[in-house]
Amino acid sequence: MIMLDGTYFNGWCVLIAYTGTHVIDWQWCDQEKNASWTALISRIPAPVAAIVDGNGPLTTTIKRLWPTTRI
Repeated sequence: MIMLDGTYFNGWCVLIAYTGTHVIDWQWCDQEKNASWTALISRIPAPVAAIVDGNGPLTTTIKRLWPTTRI
């Protein structure tokens, strides 16, 4: 299981993938969009499940790159 979310700092966004105990990977970007999420999750093997906050581009990217992952 992986949790994915983005947060903003001084006009930049950081996308974070974490297990609840440690960060798996992260990606700086200008905003949460398909290309930004693709850059992050394409480097991570598909998990059984992903917990997300309902972000449209993230959900779309997960369905495209990790089609068997439960959201």
